[in-house]
Amino acid sequence: MTAPAPSDKPGLLVIGGSSLIGARLREAAAFYPGPVRCTGYTRLASGDILLDAEDPQSFAPDFAFENVIVCAPIWLVSDELLERLYSLGMTRLVAFSSTSVLTKTQSTDSYEQAVVAKLAVGEQRIMDFCTGAGIAWTILRP
Repeated sequence: MTAPAPSDKPGLLVIGGSSLIGARLREAAAFYPGPVRCTGYTRLASGDILLDAEDPQSFAPDFAFENVIVCAPIWLVSDELLERLYSLGMTRLVAFSSTSVLTKTQSTDSYEQAVVAKLAVGEQRIMDFCTGAGIAWTILRP
């Protein structure tokens, strides 16, 4: 394996490149000043890399990055994944969640309750890890 190519601009890793938001970020990536790679469970297009959320230690990107945007469901972001991203150089994390974590807390629908619980756990995991590791973080709730 060769070392990632150096860049004078920080790299950007987009997790969930095939999601609705990820697809739009792929288009907007042309305006990002540094190298950009998107991940998916399958190869989406040239330059995409694979990331198995259940085996984050196997993730070996071909470029250096500091910035990470998570467009995949926030509850898939495990402590192991966060540790791996941190070990690879992550200094900033942006993750998408949902306003449902605030607006549907009193829902009587069991499915909505389950989604709210998963969102809340995912958000808290990111906040705790990033705060403890000194990683700048943002959770967006569109």
